[in-house]
Amino acid sequence: MVVKLNGNDKVEVVEGSFVWLQDAKLQEGEVCIEWDSIEDTDKITILSLRDKIDALTGELAELLVTIGNNSDNSVKAA
Repeated sequence: MVVKLNGNDKVEVVEGSFVWLQDAKLQEGEVCIEWDSIEDTDKITILSLRDKIDALTGELAELLVTIGNNSDNSVKAA
C-alpha cells in the first residue's frame, strides 16, 4: 500500500510496499517509509485513516452528483 499526500492536499491511496508522504509541513518535503518497518499499531491507524478517506471521498462524490443534478434541473426549470 502507498499513501500519498502532497502540499495541495491531494490524497491518493494505491497498492504497493511503501508509505510515501510529501507535505509542505515536512522540512525535507518528502518521507518514504517501508511498509514492513511500520509498527503494527501504526499500520492499523494508517489503514483506518485510508478507510475514512475512502468513505469521505464517496460522500463527496455523491454530494457533487446531487449538486450537478440539481443545477441541471434549475436550468431546465428556468
